[in-house]
Amino acid sequence: MVHKYMANSLRRDSPEMEAIKAAVKEAGIFVVLGYSERDGGSLYIAQSSISPEGIIVSHRRKIKPAHVERSVWGDGQASGLNSVVDTPFGKVGNLMCFEHYQPLLRYYQYAQGEQIHVAAWPPLFDAPEGRDSSFQGSATAGKLTSQFMAMEGQTFVIVSTQIVKEENLNSMHLVEAGMTDKVCTYTIKK
Repeated sequence: MVHKYMANSLRRDSPEMEAIKAAVKEAGIFVVLGYSERDGGSLYIAQSSISPEGIIVSHRRKIKPAHVERSVWGDGQASGLNSVVDTPFGKVGNLMCFEHYQPLLRYYQYAQGEQIHVAAWPPLFDAPEGRDSSFQGSATAGKLTSQFMAMEGQTFVIVSTQIVKEENLNSMHLVEAGMTDKVCTYTIKK
């Protein structure tokens, strides 16, 4: 599966990224795009902020992949810490997944004057009935961590997750591994 995944990962300098940037420009919106980035022979968990003009104004890679991610994705670089950018909507910044559990990464976002935070998470599942699972990787923990970031940083937080269609649960071995028996969703209310 890793070879297939790598072949389908996005290069920042690819025709596919050019098409994404053109679509963002045509729509006149600001986008924070999370993706698996292929660069040379390595993969990175990446985010690119694309301006309404279709320009990548910030690009970052997850500073330190967590748990099993380390066997597939490489470490990010210090330049990726400066992810807060001015937009027509305010200062927008972003972190990924377990980076939200790192106090110094959160503080650095706040120190850059972040007003809107994009909290990117993988598919969030609560453990199936009768199965113990890591709380910190659950939908409930992701929700609470995102809410805490909003309170601590006094920012608006947009929670963004990957979507896994019901028919893909088996192809990703999520049911077989006991990760889930269904797709779990939640909405944060004011």
